[in-house]
Amino acid sequence: GETTISGDPQTHVLGVQHDSRHVEPGDMFVVRVGATHDGRAFVPDVERRGAAALLVEHGLDLETTLPVLRVPSIADGMAFAAAAVYGHPAFSLDIIGITGTNGKTTTTHLVRTAIDGAHGRAATGIVGTVGHKFGDRTIAAAHTTPESDELARVLAAMRREGATHIAMEVSSIALTLRRVAAVRFRVAAFTNLTQDHLDFHGSMEEYAAAKMELFTTLAPGLAVVNVDDSFGAKIAAACKCKTLRVRTTVGASDADVYPESVTMSAGGMTIVARIPGPMSGRVELTTRLIGAHNVENLLVALGIVS
Repeated sequence: GETTISGDPQTHVLGVQHDSRHVEPGDMFVVRVGATHDGRAFVPDVERRGAAALLVEHGLDLETTLPVLRVPSIADGMAFAAAAVYGHPAFSLDIIGITGTNGKTTTTHLVRTAIDGAHGRAATGIVGTVGHKFGDRTIAAAHTTPESDELARVLAAMRREGATHIAMEVSSIALTLRRVAAVRFRVAAFTNLTQDHLDFHGSMEEYAAAKMELFTTLAPGLAVVNVDDSFGAKIAAACKCKTLRVRTTVGASDADVYPESVTMSAGGMTIVARIPGPMSGRVELTTRLIGAHNVENLLVALGIVS
């Protein structure tokens, strides 16, 4: 299906909003029809609020005097329209997407600490479950990965404030709902896969297939994958990009990132790890974090920043 425009094609759009309550003069309102809401009911309200245009999917009848942009897929249409209107923030930031059932939040924070340490300043924004953070500012998060219009706004705001890198939690639900369709990932990373979100995905197969999208369809520049996890091994085999294989087994020299030793104590642990890339060789990490799951998180983070 083609993208078509009815009304004035020269209409200037200042923002993109899927939530009618946030529409301001000059915004394009995204008309979505879901299980609970029919976005068409909000059209009179957004017209009063000064909306400049509407974005709808082909085949949806709509009564309005506003210009209408019709797209084959409303999810993709919203993602790409928002990216364009907010100045393609994902293209000028180094975006690191981290997926997996557990460890996403910890790994984003480890990556931020490492990158900011290397740059000697706040360089990394975080997008995720506990809020979207850059420097001293936190924006509350409704979802692990925001809706695509909100994501474009958050990324544009962080870019304006001086961020150069973004560490972002990417949920399987967000992948299925195409929230990151317009994001270009410099790095995609995978921690692990366990039973989760089956209320949404229906089966482990669907859940796994959703996570795979980040590494295949979205074509990242680099993949960093925990291959101790059997699904991670499948991801590594399917990736078309350069892939760093991470293993948490001591001495697993068939991997790109692996521990030569792990010493645990009550106050934390010390890992001597092998990493490739420009920093290649041995790295010694001492951390207050404890537990096998944090060995995994630390090694994935090391792979990302190596």
